[in-house]
Amino acid sequence: MLGISWLSSKLIHGSRISYNLRNYHSSRRKARFAHLLKPSRNSFDLLARSNLRLKKYSSARNLYFKAESKGHKLLDHDVNLFKASIGSASLVSAYQVALRFAKKDERNIKIKIIKSHLLKLSEEDQIKIIEEMTQTGNLSSIISKILPGNTNLQLKDQIKYKNHKQLSSEVVILDRHRREISRLKSSGAYQILDHISSSLHSPMKLLLLPFSISSLSLKLIKGRLGTLSIKKNPILSSNEDYEQRNAILLFPTNGVGFGHFTRMMALAKAIRKESKDTEIVFFTTMPTLHLLSEEGFIGYHIPGRYKYDSMEPKIWNTLCEEMLNLILLQHSPSHFIFDGAYPYRGMLNAISNWDSRLTKIWLKRGSIKQGVKKLPVDSYGFFDAILRPGDSVKTNFSDEVDNGVILKEVSPLLIYDQSSSDSNQSLRQRLDIPDNSVLAYVQLGAGQINNIDNLLSIILRILSNYPQCHIIMAESLIGERLNVGQKRLRLLRDFPNSRWFRDIDFSIIAGGYNSYHEMVEFCIPSIIIPNTNTGRDDQVKRIQHASSIGAMVMLKNPNKVTLEAAIDRIMESEVRSLMASRIEKLRKPNGAVEAAKWILHL
Repeated sequence: MLGISWLSSKLIHGSRISYNLRNYHSSRRKARFAHLLKPSRNSFDLLARSNLRLKKYSSARNLYFKAESKGHKLLDHDVNLFKASIGSASLVSAYQVALRFAKKDERNIKIKIIKSHLLKLSEEDQIKIIEEMTQTGNLSSIISKILPGNTNLQLKDQIKYKNHKQLSSEVVILDRHRREISRLKSSGAYQILDHISSSLHSPMKLLLLPFSISSLSLKLIKGRLGTLSIKKNPILSSNEDYEQRNAILLFPTNGVGFGHFTRMMALAKAIRKESKDTEIVFFTTMPTLHLLSEEGFIGYHIPGRYKYDSMEPKIWNTLCEEMLNLILLQHSPSHFIFDGAYPYRGMLNAISNWDSRLTKIWLKRGSIKQGVKKLPVDSYGFFDAILRPGDSVKTNFSDEVDNGVILKEVSPLLIYDQSSSDSNQSLRQRLDIPDNSVLAYVQLGAGQINNIDNLLSIILRILSNYPQCHIIMAESLIGERLNVGQKRLRLLRDFPNSRWFRDIDFSIIAGGYNSYHEMVEFCIPSIIIPNTNTGRDDQVKRIQHASSIGAMVMLKNPNKVTLEAAIDRIMESEVRSLMASRIEKLRKPNGAVEAAKWILHL
């Protein structure tokens, strides 16, 4: 061992002499042997500098980064590492090193060198490299100015949410162990054995054990069946690592359409308007993450269970729980908001492990069909509050009242309302439709609940008989592509379609929550064909009031004759004006604003 140290020091000495004599090949060779024998700060330094002098930039760059990982700071470390990164065309590494320079002038000189190299690349490569640069820190204005076409990337990546917890493998493993302990303590077997153990230490409890064990078993059975609310004890209540941040995590599910997702987007945009510094994060089964990216929201995706081939519910819930726990660890939000008809067990397990500093809210729409199976009562115990978006019918609060949950009812949540304006272009201009035409908007759902092809064909044929009528047919982003060919028909594949509703003269729609309330908000005369095959949504009940006052036309079991009669009437401008005036009486303020204020102050 002593001989290796002596030989290594001799080689280092010889390498240094060769380097000073500018014999870089010799200095590199000697430093390499010394490094193989005994890696040290000196061997790293001489080997890296010799490679740099010989223009072996990639090797030099790798040596500087490896030295950093070993805790070594070499001679002129950052200056030489920057040269090696530029020489090896590693512009992202060069940018990362440039940000280390404390003096602004020196830092800007380095960034300008990077800029000159970026300008030599194609537009596509420029955008790709700049996107990677934004992951290392705020994007310098020197770099952002060269973005082609002044893209939104320049603006969006200037705003970075700070103070994220830097998760290490130890933190993740510790969290997993905590949750495993929580599962074990919540299991029926553990509670029964723990109860027996504690009874053995007390003569009175031991005498009453046959009765108390029966009572406990009955309680556990009811909890398992969902007829008794049993809330797990949080395991992070004493976790000093949990630092609540100004962040809100939203979890919209997706059924057959955009209902849950759209309400959450409306809420998220309203929250951002009320509190610009609040970080908004989505965790969702919806595949349309690009819509979140366009708004500048962070998005995580988990495919729904039925996207997998024969996946067991238990496996999917475990996957959901693990992903959600990692997101909660990373962002440490102050609020968690779920929008879905039925809470997932994996989600409930995840949020139950977080203490009272995480406010848990269930955004729970009403208008539930009579006779539908009730939710397990233990679902409510995991939430601190229920937020109910209003509907056209009186909301039934019996479940929430029975389970003692805080309630808040607001008007329908709308992503767009009459006060919204983000486009000066009309739908007619966009789709090349004459100004004097009558625009009919047709949307019968995402096409994933029941077969609407025959009904849709009848409607399109009837509308085509009116020369002044142009048809706007909504095409769902998560549905199959539509294949229709009519001269006066245009497909609208957008989100949200409501941004164009000022131009619509009348609609033929299903009775979903969002579609109905958007028609009310924009006072659009409508023929509504309620979908009776939904799992829980009572569309008939929702439409009845508007139908009874002549504001809308409801066709429960439409056929060619009833459709022809309804369309013929609504094509008359006087009829549409009368219906619009009646719809005006049904309008309410956008509940998203009220909900956002309530959540932020809860």
